[in-house]
Amino acid sequence: MKAFSVSRLRFLKNKKIILLNQPIEQNDVPEMCLDLAISLGVLHHIHDTQAALNAIYTKLKPGGYFLGYVYYALDNKAPAYRFVWIVSDWLRRGISQLPNRIKFMLTDLIAIFIYLPLSRLCKLLACVKFPITTIPLHHYANLSFTVMRNDALDRFGTSLEKRFKKSEIVEMLNIAGFEISSICFSEVEPFWTFSVRKKDQKF
Repeated sequence: MKAFSVSRLRFLKNKKIILLNQPIEQNDVPEMCLDLAISLGVLHHIHDTQAALNAIYTKLKPGGYFLGYVYYALDNKAPAYRFVWIVSDWLRRGISQLPNRIKFMLTDLIAIFIYLPLSRLCKLLACVKFPITTIPLHHYANLSFTVMRNDALDRFGTSLEKRFKKSEIVEMLNIAGFEISSICFSEVEPFWTFSVRKKDQKF
């Protein structure tokens, strides 16, 4: 809600931009009206991800593109890396249930004492050509603390989190009706960011 309020103030005088704060299940976006739809960091926090993808598909014009991002299932990581994630997920389940004031304080501490040191260590190691891809949070090496603080809250402050394998994303997009041959996955973290095209309408 705060982000929406900031955006509304920012674009208040721009008549070319329409801002809607509405759920994916029921909104005022007409069907087949969008050339591009973007959902970054949302689909893994909702109960029915498939239904959301189906709804996005209906809003796109034939030939339109969808840019999406969902948390990946760590299927390409070593067992030790996945164990670290399991521990962090236990923390998330507990922290996400706390009152907001305590939740914000704890996620700020996580950003300060975990995200920041690891990211800066990775930045230093990268400077001396040491491989860092096996170190958790290495993709924050060149990002600001503001991003880390926001992402720590997003990661540990949300009660509902789902993770997907690449094959599961492809299956959901196929069910929604997208052109599977057009899917393009990012080969760098954070996974999985992807783009996909809506099929051209056939007459």
